[in-house]
Amino acid sequence: MALRLQTGLWVLFLIGYTALKYFAGYNAWNTQYAIQVAILVLMTAVAPFYLSKAVSMRAEGAGRWVMTLVLPVLLCAIGYGLFWYFRVKPSFPDVTLLTVLPRSLLPGLSISVLLLIPKFMRG
Repeated sequence: MALRLQTGLWVLFLIGYTALKYFAGYNAWNTQYAIQVAILVLMTAVAPFYLSKAVSMRAEGAGRWVMTLVLPVLLCAIGYGLFWYFRVKPSFPDVTLLTVLPRSLLPGLSISVLLLIPKFMRG
């Protein structure tokens, strides 16, 4: 039951997060922009979710809680940093990493909450 709930909420989060990222820049369809959004979502949501899930399932004790809470935010920040460095900085050199990095908090904290669902439902 807990894994079904987690998966369902993950899918809803992924759809909402992708739409949020896409419609923040465009209101109509643009293939190039859609590709950029797909890359961003893969780097800041999909990869951090599955990597954090794999690591937190293997950790034990307090390390499991720390990995579940901290690792998603850290991986999202790394994903945003890499995306910024390779995609944003060449086109917009005035945009600094520190202005972009706070955007990793929404997906990172959301992933942490999603990963906590089975832990709280099991007791």
